[in-house]
Amino acid sequence: MQVRSAPQESEIVKTYYKLSEQLNAIATTSPKILIILELTASPEQRQHFQHKRLTQITNKRPEFANRFVTKPNGEKISYRDGYQLWADFWDLRNKQWPEIS
Repeated sequence: MQVRSAPQESEIVKTYYKLSEQLNAIATTSPKILIILELTASPEQRQHFQHKRLTQITNKRPEFANRFVTKPNGEKISYRDGYQLWADFWDLRNKQWPEIS
């Protein structure tokens, strides 16, 4: 059974892709262009969408709960749980990084 995307979910994904494209374009240009980050997509905006908004989708949609991958230790984990663990790790790491440096 295929589940249709809700308009709100499609908008979250589109915004995430747009932010990613803007940051990728900036990354491939001259360092002088980095000042544009203040006027366009910031890494924080992209991280918010990647770690918070996309998990709203993965936590609701059944295809993420019903597909599994086997971890190196042999344990099975759903795509939903795997993405949530990944997002939580990187969100925590990104919040802690300024305190460490």
